[in-house]
Amino acid sequence: MQLPSSLSCTRRPAENYGPALALPYQDTSHRNLRLCLFREAIDLSRFKVVSSAFLRHLDMDFEVHVIGASHLVRCGQWSELLSCAGGSETAPVLALGPDFSGRQPFRYLDGNLRYEFEIGLLSTGGVSGLDRLDRARDRISRYPVHLSSEFATESAGPRPPVTCLGVRPLERGLEVSSLHYYPQESTGVLSLSVTTVR
Repeated sequence: MQLPSSLSCTRRPAENYGPALALPYQDTSHRNLRLCLFREAIDLSRFKVVSSAFLRHLDMDFEVHVIGASHLVRCGQWSELLSCAGGSETAPVLALGPDFSGRQPFRYLDGNLRYEFEIGLLSTGGVSGLDRLDRARDRISRYPVHLSSEFATESAGPRPPVTCLGVRPLERGLEVSSLHYYPQESTGVLSLSVTTVR
């Protein structure tokens, strides 16, 4: 898929960590995931960055990072963090999880920023569950910009742990779709965030 002419992008694996498969998988649980939206650019040095994409869109710089089994999206003075770990000493303006029950999409509006977030679980048990996982991963790979990192583990089963991010530029913002797969729990976590700069 071609990138729109208004968008430029560079992708690269993190220079300090080598190939994504060389990074061992930390056995975490989808039950510990939290979504935090910060009105600051989160410091990347707190995380093991596996792969990144840097985008120029709407005269703004966007960064999308796979950080282990989590992800971080940064633009100017805001950051989206979907992770089991904390990311800042500053309190987030929006914090959700680990229980994501409630009306979706979750919304946040602040000045020139409109943010929406949806999350759901994907059962990956059995052959049909793995088919659903493969379809979700394939859908994300069709985004104009996508990152995918698999992790080394001794007991991955038929599919290794993986984090996939798909990024689509919008007329006034950015859409980010993610898949975080936890094989030890036969569960995938799907998220979709839409950020609009008004």
